[in-house]
Amino acid sequence: MPLVMKPSSEDRTPAVSIVLATNRGGPYLRETLQSVSAQTFTDWELVVVDDGSNEPEAIVDAVDGMAASRVIRQANAGISIARNVGFANSSGEFIAYLDDDDVWDPERLAHQVEALRTDPTAGSCHCGYWFIDGAGVRFGTEVTVQPASPESYLSGEVDIPRINTLLLRRSVIQRLGGFLSSFSLFEDCEFVFRVVKEGPVISLSDRLVGWRRYPESVSFIHDARVMNAAAVRAVTIVRWGAETQGNSSEAKALAGNVLRTKRRLADHHASEFCHHVRTRHWSVARSELTEGLHYSPSTVLRTCVSIAMRKNTTQR
Repeated sequence: MPLVMKPSSEDRTPAVSIVLATNRGGPYLRETLQSVSAQTFTDWELVVVDDGSNEPEAIVDAVDGMAASRVIRQANAGISIARNVGFANSSGEFIAYLDDDDVWDPERLAHQVEALRTDPTAGSCHCGYWFIDGAGVRFGTEVTVQPASPESYLSGEVDIPRINTLLLRRSVIQRLGGFLSSFSLFEDCEFVFRVVKEGPVISLSDRLVGWRRYPESVSFIHDARVMNAAAVRAVTIVRWGAETQGNSSEAKALAGNVLRTKRRLADHHASEFCHHVRTRHWSVARSELTEGLHYSPSTVLRTCVSIAMRKNTTQR
């Protein structure tokens, strides 16, 4: 059973419950929590689930002093179960899942709560975001989201919302049953696919979340093959669910998404193959080619031919 390390300072029902699952103290946790404390919308509670970290005192110390916050410590069970435990120990009308290294714009909760209260038919609201590195420096292209239909999300024509940019109604999560414990990677994508199937998603063009990307983050730690397989599996499982429920239109859209995902991965590996051939890294090139052919041989062929033609054109 989870152990509550620090009780909530108030016996109340907040508008927003912020659920942060972590298995580390990490160098960014205090900065993340500071961005929560800086929110202009103040009717929130924070539920931190320490999923078997090696430094529980550091997590408790980081949270200490924050209003309406508590830490729940449990044996390591994975991100899906940790988020579900956090949700079960929350009470807010709206839920935001916070990663332990991201940061929020001070207006994030204010804008998203207002959007959901203005449109009671919507089950969730997501927003734009920017990237920051390990030093907190912005890099890359900032992402602005646009309204899209559930069909566009399911088919892969439009990228699904990021879990770290979503504010969800509690009732939606209750109906969906939370995250699947069988997932350790891309559990958020599988969950979000079910979210977009559940009902309208409000898209705010405002960039309100800073998504930290750095060498120690999950997407960098895991081997590309593992990440790619998990991505395909997430879409495939949602497609199976639609087929089981007899929803042929959703199943068809998701089947198209599976193909689109495989082709995108094949294109990436084919490009890497061509690069490593040019640099004479033969073993790496062979590995990239094998991986690409696994997903879509025809895409690999088209990509390699296209790259070769472009190279010939530039050499003339």
